[in-house]
Amino acid sequence: MSCLSAAPDWLKQPKDAIGPESDRLLLVEPGPSLAPLIQQFPGGVSMIYCRFTTISPEFVRRIAPDCILSPIVARQFDIVDLVRLLDRCNYRGSVVAVTDPLPAPTMVLSELRRFNRRLDMSLLELASAGGRRLHT
Repeated sequence: MSCLSAAPDWLKQPKDAIGPESDRLLLVEPGPSLAPLIQQFPGGVSMIYCRFTTISPEFVRRIAPDCILSPIVARQFDIVDLVRLLDRCNYRGSVVAVTDPLPAPTMVLSELRRFNRRLDMSLLELASAGGRRLHT
């Protein structure tokens, strides 16, 4: 598994320097705002899309994701719901919450970690101009 500090190494690279990876990435209800990021994923990344309601202990065991990427807020759930569900599924891997820029991302990340200390959590802020900033 190449996830360090909750994010695949290629997410930490400048957007023009994304390199090949072989991560198994689970995308939970990615919205249109994630499309530009998804288009930048390296060719070796195995991407599995799912609905929040699909996630169960059996599903997580079967998929065995290296990293789970999810919007911080979606129609039917938010990242706190997902983090709690992943705890019940005994998932111990990396989770990256994708969001618009936040005024206090470090505080938000700290709060998220309180809901499930066994996860390797990160926040990925996506700017409208195509930039991104990863908080680990």
